[in-house]
Amino acid sequence: MEQHLALHAVLIPSLLAAFVCGASRFLPFVRRITPMLVPLAIAAVAVRAGVVQEGASILSTWPPAAKWISALACITAMGVAGAALLSFRLDNVEDGWRFQRALAAGLIAGGTVQLLLEVPGESARWTVARAAIAAAMLTLVLSTGKARGPGIFLSLAFPAASLAGLLLLSGSAKLAVTAGSAAFVCGLLGLLAIPLRVTLGAAGIATMIVAMVTLAAEGRAYDYDSFPSWIWLVVTVAPVAGLVSELPLIRLLPRILGFVLRVGPPLAISGLAVVLAAWKSGAFTAGESSDPYGP
Repeated sequence: MEQHLALHAVLIPSLLAAFVCGASRFLPFVRRITPMLVPLAIAAVAVRAGVVQEGASILSTWPPAAKWISALACITAMGVAGAALLSFRLDNVEDGWRFQRALAAGLIAGGTVQLLLEVPGESARWTVARAAIAAAMLTLVLSTGKARGPGIFLSLAFPAASLAGLLLLSGSAKLAVTAGSAAFVCGLLGLLAIPLRVTLGAAGIATMIVAMVTLAAEGRAYDYDSFPSWIWLVVTVAPVAGLVSELPLIRLLPRILGFVLRVGPPLAISGLAVVLAAWKSGAFTAGESSDPYGP
């Protein structure tokens, strides 16, 4: 069953999405819309992972029968909105306007999370916090103007993979598969960024950040104290640590070092957080954790 799920919910959709985005670079009349295809590809793969597990009717009713499904609605909305909003393209934007556009994108992402996400038993503080985190993360990342290159893909893919690990530790296997699929397709697209110059773009970044924030919020809500709640926050905001590569002094160093500093801190922070969560949950001594009430 696990092999079937990995094949049909993660591997095949991710390879197909990567092929479409990569092939678009060879077609002159399609090349310009590749940045629009990337967020759609990420959203499609992540949502398909949920559909494979729950059935094709999961997004046909609102509010959803299970609240975790609202995370899929957020990812869908962000992927479509990101592809549609040309203002998300920050290339060649003057520094004086880059922050304003980044802030606008952040507010759209935060609003999407606030309006569509349904989380069981969440306090008002966390309800506001999840939208603020999505908006702040996106604004910070986009304000640097760095929305291309393999580093930005991997700085999001590694924390998303770590989030999948947290979800497994907390017993939310369905959410873990969704997070893992988003991480996998983002990593594949990052590999294509090297030879084919596939660009994640502001819209792709927005889709990944919304996916991480919503899945982490749901995972925390369904978790019954497997590990401290703040670990969810650390893994979710880990991509921001990659901004160290945008410091003026770092830009003067060789490009490979900039890549390492873009990818290394998010990987280290999110990876250590998962190890800590595993230790706190007793996974190293008591075997795998399982929560029958999680999604």
